[in-house]
Amino acid sequence: MKKVLVTMLLVSALSVPAWAQAPKQQGIKEVALNWLVLVDNEQYEESYKETASHFQAQLTLGQWIGSLKRVRTTMGKVASRKFLSSTYMTELPNAPKGEYVVVLFQSVLEDGRKAVETVTPMRDTDQQWRVSGYYIQPLPN
Repeated sequence: MKKVLVTMLLVSALSVPAWAQAPKQQGIKEVALNWLVLVDNEQYEESYKETASHFQAQLTLGQWIGSLKRVRTTMGKVASRKFLSSTYMTELPNAPKGEYVVVLFQSVLEDGRKAVETVTPMRDTDQQWRVSGYYIQPLPN
């Protein structure tokens, strides 16, 4: 999990030019949102099944469920979220080369605190877009 989280934290300016991003990103926001619904509804096993093969090779189902339970216990539930941006990339630190879209949401937790959620779908070996990383970071008040 640390590798996946570190990958998400170290996202840098390795993206392709803006004119090449739009076609690659079509439908990715929905992939990310649909996956987040599983996490929001505590369907952790189902959310794991919907992750990319690279993600599953790095993290067992038990590790994933344990991590999500710790994060959700600490942070609380997400009450709402707003799409901020998406960036197409072909390289991420500590991840294999491939096609990724880093999707950012500003989220409001049920206690009123704000956070940024980062969901990173990647084009998996079967050419389907699946989540390869997730990170939630509380914002300073």
